[in-house]
Amino acid sequence: MENYSEKDIREMLDKMSPDDRNEMLFMNLVMMMQMSALSALGKAPNPETGKSEKNLPAAQTTIDMLTMIQAKTANNLSPREKELLDSAVRELQLAYLKET
Repeated sequence: MENYSEKDIREMLDKMSPDDRNEMLFMNLVMMMQMSALSALGKAPNPETGKSEKNLPAAQTTIDMLTMIQAKTANNLSPREKELLDSAVRELQLAYLKET
């Protein structure tokens, strides 16, 4: 996987159509929230400490936010956006249940 600077990413986004740009930004948001929840579930290391730490209330809050986004954006997502969001919510809900 290549590492891009913020400037490179900004230039790529500026060259995209508004719809493509919004889809990419939405998918990035979902993936960031998914990683945050996985970290709070102890499934991914905390980026600041490098250690796995559980914080189930934080994980539940992030899952709740993704579920809210799912409800608020129903029938308004591209197929790729919907699949990513639905998959993230399913994966996180299952991981949370295994931890409780």
